[in-house]
Amino acid sequence: MQRFKRYWIYFLPFFSLAMLITMLNLTSPLEVGPAGTLLIFVLMYLFFASMLYTITLSLTLFSLHLIGLKRDVKKQKLYYLTSITALGPVFLLALNSIGQLDLKDFVLVFLLISIACFYVTRRF
Repeated sequence: MQRFKRYWIYFLPFFSLAMLITMLNLTSPLEVGPAGTLLIFVLMYLFFASMLYTITLSLTLFSLHLIGLKRDVKKQKLYYLTSITALGPVFLLALNSIGQLDLKDFVLVFLLISIACFYVTRRF
């Protein structure tokens, strides 16, 4: 059980991607209704958040090992930053699905994510 708690974040991208592909292939928006549509957005968020966390943690640990530093990575700060960054594609897809994705909307989502990431880096 202890091993599962340690490595669950590395298996979450594969699980959420498999669930997302299954949902997209087996259902239609008319069949699942609003709850199913919300589930699609939640699965997308889980996929992006866990994939970004896995990639950034692996790259950070690899670069620290390559440089030779023995510094510990602040996983809580990394978790917050990847959680915020993962909202970007979900926001863009939501705006695109209602037909409102213009350049100004893209810039506004980018600014929102940038301000939130700046706040997290200053806070932690």
